[in-house]
Amino acid sequence: MSEKKFNIFQVAGIWKSEEIHTSVIAELINPKSEFHDKGADFLEKFLQMQKIGVELTGEKLEDAVVETEVPTGQGRRIDMVISTKNLYLPFEVKIWAGDQDAQLRHYYEFAKSQGKEVPAIYYLTPEGHEPSEQSRGDLGDAVRLLSFKADIRPWLKECMDTLDIRIHSDVWEIMRQLYDNIAGQPGSQGFSKWTWDVLDTICLELARKYDLQWTDRKDRKEDPYKMFTLKKEGFLEFDLRIEKAGKDQVELYLICCLKREGEKISYRSDVVDKYISEHKWAYSGLLKATFKDGGKTFGVKDESVTIKTAWNRLPENLCRKKLDAEQCLCEIEKIFKELNLRVYQALKRK
Repeated sequence: MSEKKFNIFQVAGIWKSEEIHTSVIAELINPKSEFHDKGADFLEKFLQMQKIGVELTGEKLEDAVVETEVPTGQGRRIDMVISTKNLYLPFEVKIWAGDQDAQLRHYYEFAKSQGKEVPAIYYLTPEGHEPSEQSRGDLGDAVRLLSFKADIRPWLKECMDTLDIRIHSDVWEIMRQLYDNIAGQPGSQGFSKWTWDVLDTICLELARKYDLQWTDRKDRKEDPYKMFTLKKEGFLEFDLRIEKAGKDQVELYLICCLKREGEKISYRSDVVDKYISEHKWAYSGLLKATFKDGGKTFGVKDESVTIKTAWNRLPENLCRKKLDAEQCLCEIEKIFKELNLRVYQALKRK
């Protein structure tokens, strides 16, 4: 299944797009699809997965409705919904993004209001990880975990193996490429990256735990990085940047940047340094609001010293060694714990 090298998900740079993967799966299981003639065949096998856990007796799956981006109010949308005569099945798909506050609880309550049986809300992720407590609330077993690796891939394979001669070649090819992308084959990118790529694994786990919104610079071939805002004070802000420095290495940076209304954020040292030199009180305030001892613990210069650079590497750059993702996460957690209590608690609340 992995002999061909061309993969549209990887070539087009959509190998981790939640929207694309949800749309492809939804179209496959849509019995009224305009793009395949398999009716409810794919949907039937999908709903027969053990983790879905629904009773299909008496259901006419050819009449089922499959929708994506279903609005629920409050500006929120359920990624995918399967609605039959008696069932309403909501799916939340997370490949990269973190959970929103009370997200699953909100979706589940909306689903229950539709007047049909709602066995669970299904949480689909690359490896089947748990949602955040803030998103799940008190739903408990009402949340069922699904993974692309352990559930979607076997479903695709069963469909291709058992329905092979009846699947049109173009549909079969997309299914094969989706299967390969989830497996991380045949190219270097694919969902299996979550299990071995240090940079992605770290950021995925931090996004899950703290609901951090990352700035992604994967387009930089030499040193791709991810970054999130740590603390703001006026026009200045501190960003924590995690940069790839080799196959199994990452580096941590603390970056002071300038974001003024109506202007793009600037990381250029000449721009930021000039502003800091003229507004040392603002820089000092940012340090004191972020770090204990005014940042001296981290060797960051305070207002009594001439500011030379906007780029201050944190001493806790032990991830420069060849460490695994779990060890790197421990080092980053140490940084979080060294932050001013207010900042650390804010992170923990997300």
